Amino acid sequence: MRRRPGPSAARRWWARPSSALVLLLALAAAFAACGRGSAQPDPHRLRRPSEFVLRPAEVPGLPPSDAAAVSNDDAASSSPDPRAARADFRKWRRLDGYRVTFSDDGPAPNGWLLVESDIALFQEPGGAHDAFVAGVRDLRRAGMPGAPAQWTELPSPKLGDEAVARQTSGRAADGTTTTAVAVVWRRGRGLALVAISATEGRITLDQVVELAQRVDRRMEGSDRG
Repeated sequence: MRRRPGPSAARRWWARPSSALVLLLALAAAFAACGRGSAQPDPHRLRRPSEFVLRPAEVPGLPPSDAAAVSNDDAASSSPDPRAARADFRKWRRLDGYRVTFSDDGPAPNGWLLVESDIALFQEPGGAHDAFVAGVRDLRRAGMPGAPAQWTELPSPKLGDEAVARQTSGRAADGTTTTAVAVVWRRGRGLALVAISATEGRITLDQVVELAQRVDRRMEGSDRG
């Protein structure tokens, strides 16, 4: 059953520190949409996407606040060009996906504000790769001068077949500075994202990668199955 954030959590969406992170997460939601294709996928690939994302026991101090599959229409509606987004969805042959977020009425004891975990499964590895490349490209555009957010490129973590990491900071209405670190990677036909927003100085790339590795191990186990 889908859970939605309560009023306090909804007021704190500034925990997403910039529109660039919103864009990235919207892309990840787009990756979760069902795709089209004539070839029949390996039955093992049809495991429910919800089996791969982060689990409550893996996220210290923050309860699940929202969990759901995201349709093509939902994802396209958050895109600057919904028609082009739908065309990409068909081209990438997305099968299914899932997103879960963790947040509370205030920071966790470790300073974390929001954790997001996304997974999308594709018909073919090539589609997942193309979606990965598109996400990285949009991150680079978001970091251009004059854009709403400046992303810092971090060392690429050793996850899956290809991976990138980015960091950005923002200031909330109450003057609090937040930092977000996002990791996006592809393994085979799967594309995943783990992003953490925290109070300034309370999140590191290693912490994000540690959570991402939990998801990646489940993806790797699926590939081996």
